[in-house]
Amino acid sequence: MFESKVSGPIIIIDRDDGRRTELRNLFSDRFRVEPLEDINEIGSSISKAGAYIVYDEGSNFEKLLELFHVNGFFLPVILYSENTSIDRAVRSTRDGAMAYFQYPFGKSINLDDLMAEYERDSLNISFFQRRSQSRKVLKALTSREADVLMSLCEGLTGSEVAEKLGLSPKTVDSHRTKMLKRLGVNSLVAVRMAAEAGWTLTSPPNAEAAPGQGSD
Repeated sequence: MFESKVSGPIIIIDRDDGRRTELRNLFSDRFRVEPLEDINEIGSSISKAGAYIVYDEGSNFEKLLELFHVNGFFLPVILYSENTSIDRAVRSTRDGAMAYFQYPFGKSINLDDLMAEYERDSLNISFFQRRSQSRKVLKALTSREADVLMSLCEGLTGSEVAEKLGLSPKTVDSHRTKMLKRLGVNSLVAVRMAAEAGWTLTSPPNAEAAPGQGSD
């Protein structure tokens, strides 16, 4: 008898009844399965799942990630699709999908190996949890505070930040003080949080973590 450490049910999200039924039959002999038609049906039970298996259409994956980010945690996600590309699969796994499968599955899914991978990847899940938590906290920053933090991540001095942003050093210092007070951390921790959130020169905060509730 297969024993899994996955404590919650496996949530299947797919609007197609045939595919949902097939997946439910594949998994139900080993796990509790809850099939849903739409992301919006998850509701307040989002954190109670052991894993999500999601048909990759529209913005299903992005909506689920946003729910994770808003709630400050990350759970295992498997995506599948009839029509996909290598680029889409790579981007999805980069953004946190544990696996991406082509449908119909054939013999491509081994349930035992898949669940064992979930359990082995607890460190990776923790990484995504930290990223989600950091993004959630950093969203409280104004756009100008985010600019200042991003400049600190680049290793710029106060005067260099002022020159880059076209502000006075005194104004930059004011934004930095407010930013640190809002986060409740020191500069080093703030920079670490930005790194965990994925703020990089190629993925700026306004595109990747969507902070900034204002520009002052």
